[in-house]
Amino acid sequence: MTYDPNNPSALETKARLAAPYVTGKQVVDVGVSSISLFHSIQQSAAGAIGIVCSPLSPPALLLAGKPIVRGNALRLPVPDRIAQTVLSFGTLPYQRQKQDFFRELVRITTPGGYLLVEAANRSSFASIQKPLAATVPRLDLLVEIKMILPHELELKEVLGVQLVPRTTPLLERFGESLDRVVSGSLLRFFSTALILVLRKRDDL
Repeated sequence: MTYDPNNPSALETKARLAAPYVTGKQVVDVGVSSISLFHSIQQSAAGAIGIVCSPLSPPALLLAGKPIVRGNALRLPVPDRIAQTVLSFGTLPYQRQKQDFFRELVRITTPGGYLLVEAANRSSFASIQKPLAATVPRLDLLVEIKMILPHELELKEVLGVQLVPRTTPLLERFGESLDRVVSGSLLRFFSTALILVLRKRDDL
């Protein structure tokens, strides 16, 4: 069983979930998991910067738009408190030093700003049925992530993406509709990926 964070229906779900937090905001996309998703963010945000963190990313990704740069996930090449919203889809599973990664996201977020961080869910139906492929190096439990969150962050909401991986044309066709139903229900905690909606405290 594989998890494809760039599956079209998964990207549609992420764009929909991110929309309320990026419209009219200064946004930093840490990881740039998808050029199409980044471009949709650019269209609604007041300003957007993409940071490619993987050394394996193709050079074409860096040429896709001027606001996209390469950087280290633990030393992001942007100033403190630059973003009203920070997005990080598909990057957390590749981080060994997850707590340091969250601290770096906090550094670049304005007080009162939001962070949407995607985690590959170890408690998903897919991973329970059959271990996920090696393309997802680190699955996480929500309870473990909560334990390492910096004190500056409040977990406001947990959303689900891909309750069932899109392994057939039928599931692909109805994937977005299924995610809409699941996202607000208890079933979301068994989704293949979780989107953590975090808020940086105003006084920090």
